[in-house]
Amino acid sequence: MIEKTSIIESITITEDMTIVVSEKISFTEDGVVIGGASRTSKSIAPGDSVTGENSLIVAVVGVVHTGEVITDYQQKKAARKMGYRE
Repeated sequence: MIEKTSIIESITITEDMTIVVSEKISFTEDGVVIGGASRTSKSIAPGDSVTGENSLIVAVVGVVHTGEVITDYQQKKAARKMGYRE
């Protein structure tokens, strides 16, 4: 049976409080890695849904993305769309 394993290698919080998650993904068959491992990363901006994410990621988002952080992020994003600079 082929199994997919995902291991979180790092979680980084950027200046605007976006959370960047780097993962190593491997596929095994009967405990033996097949096809090599790949790495992937994803960004979770304040206010993004974390439905279906790993419980560690959900916990980090819960601590970092407070209501104040989400509001601040959305206001700055809206200002950038209107051409304002910080």
